[in-house]
Amino acid sequence: MRMPHCQRNKLPLVFGTRGPASTPNDEESLRISSNQQVTEHHSKPTAPVNALGSLRRGARACYHHAADGCEKVICALWQEGLAVYVASALHPTAGFPELLLNIPPDLVSGTEARRREAFAQLEGVLNSTNDKVLGGLFMFEDDGSGLPRRRGYYLGLVVARELGKKRTLTELAHMPMSEAEPLIRAEVARQAH
Repeated sequence: MRMPHCQRNKLPLVFGTRGPASTPNDEESLRISSNQQVTEHHSKPTAPVNALGSLRRGARACYHHAADGCEKVICALWQEGLAVYVASALHPTAGFPELLLNIPPDLVSGTEARRREAFAQLEGVLNSTNDKVLGGLFMFEDDGSGLPRRRGYYLGLVVARELGKKRTLTELAHMPMSEAEPLIRAEVARQAH
């Protein structure tokens, strides 16, 4: 699998040796219609998970410009949430394991069980650059909240998915952080209350 390459106004995606790259302007062509496309160059049974993990990392790298230089929680939430959302949109049959949202096992279920509390906690730390706060949201650090570790990926997905209801992948991908930030804050607040 070749990773996506980032260009100013294009996000070509090439899987294996399958012809010319597509851009987000042709969103239908971006959808992966079967695991065959993802697994054709991989012999291990876990290839779809690895391939989608790579796709998510590639999406994050390509959309990194959206929050260049920003070390706040809100920027990490947008970058990571958008990467997971793009990966899920490109492979609509992918489940939480394929999107790497099953580590730890209670990441989604534990966050959903305390959804409002998780969003309320998030709302209070959106401007934080504290390593412990970021570590609890995006790594395996104990941030003292009692909420699932790494929940920032799932909360970011929820935010990106909601914003994606009124915008295309292309619009989301090219949205500057100055435009995205008030939308993210509003969605986090809506989810928290």
